Amino acid sequence: MRFSERHGHRQVRNVVQIDSIDEPLRNSLWSIINIHILDKVHSGYYGSFFQLNPEFATFCQRAWFRYFKLPLDSLEDDRRIIFEFLRAHYFQCKWFEVYDFVEFVADNYPFSDKKSFVTACNIALQTEMSAYRLVDGKITQITAEEEIAEIEEAIHGGVSPVRTHLGEHLNFFLTLPSECVSLNPPVFEDI
Repeated sequence: MRFSERHGHRQVRNVVQIDSIDEPLRNSLWSIINIHILDKVHSGYYGSFFQLNPEFATFCQRAWFRYFKLPLDSLEDDRRIIFEFLRAHYFQCKWFEVYDFVEFVADNYPFSDKKSFVTACNIALQTEMSAYRLVDGKITQITAEEEIAEIEEAIHGGVSPVRTHLGEHLNFFLTLPSECVSLNPPVFEDI
């Protein structure tokens, strides 16, 4: 908590973001994408931008083809044009499309430090009081931090056959639309 919040000069946020993303959260997630992906690409005076950055080239091709549904021949081999396009899309899209984009980035992360990207996203989501966390590549609504740890442990920990079985079912569960999933367990009356 900041000084101004502790001393009553600025209101403390006390509402969890469920059906929206405020400006600080949107900015935080963009900055994480920028630090973990966009700042890692190199530009040079000689040769193709994509030849200098094969991982980023693959990421951009997947984004154009799978996420934006654009023809690949419209993908420019120019760092500035690509960054401006990605930034314009990100800051103009709806709140739930921001989460779509973060999921896409997590699923197609081009570098070896994906875990640090996911961790940074989850810190921002928690800090900015989002009701969601990035769990196994999916933005998932949570009600407690313990739920995240349990889901991740069930997917990634345990005995191999059990992990495989649970992972398949939990991944299926995570892909269901939110209106199909009830977070309230059923109440069974004694028979």
